Amino acid sequence: MRIVCFLLPAFFLLAACDPARRIEMKNQSNDTAQVVWKSKKDSIGFNPFVLNNSNELRFVIPPHKNSQVKLSFGMGSWTPEEVTKAIHRLDYFEIITPSQNLKIDSLPRLRDYLLARRKGIGSARIEIVIE
Repeated sequence: MRIVCFLLPAFFLLAACDPARRIEMKNQSNDTAQVVWKSKKDSIGFNPFVLNNSNELRFVIPPHKNSQVKLSFGMGSWTPEEVTKAIHRLDYFEIITPSQNLKIDSLPRLRDYLLARRKGIGSARIEIVIE
């Protein structure tokens, strides 16, 4: 009976814990990298990628193994529907380094790019690694 009294609350506690949805951008190259999330002009007040009144969110990530940026998007996992909901107000996504320039301005391509990089238990994080 004691085991049941212990396991039952533990089960409910663990079952109620959803992981935090994150996008992690890591620079493992030898050069400084920039990651740009550009929002559509009419979505500034409604877009999760907008942290101020600018429609461009730019991160400059230095060239170190531990250099990373983490964005949080609430609780849950990155289902295809959640990815679509998060990016539908974006104009484009871009990674800029001295050796490469990757620009994705098609929402279906960006959706596929992000879905392919889901990691972790329950696909709770999207990991973008710059090499």
